[in-house]
Amino acid sequence: MKISKLITLFLGITLFGSVLNATGMNPIPFKAFDHDRNGFVTKKEFIITKKARMKQNTHDGRLLRKSPNLLKFTRIDKNRDGRITKRELIHAQQLRKQNKVIKKKGRGKNFN
Repeated sequence: MKISKLITLFLGITLFGSVLNATGMNPIPFKAFDHDRNGFVTKKEFIITKKARMKQNTHDGRLLRKSPNLLKFTRIDKNRDGRITKRELIHAQQLRKQNKVIKKKGRGKNFN
């Protein structure tokens, strides 16, 4: 149990460093989500990464007014297998980016 907690802490610290490098308007890269480097993102990895990103954005003074509109795990996991592939994440991020462009022109919907 202690080893599990240490691994989680280590991954959190490693992840936080990855998120620090991935802050801003750019989407979080897949490798920042995939803590165990198995090629898939679990819901737990997804939540930890998103929380670290939000914490960093708050620390940097960025407003979190759009936090209810963040991508949701269940919306990204298209085949509902409980894990996100790199392809699924990139597809969701591209759709979100396209939707932002359309929304700025007054014709968009929220991805979520």
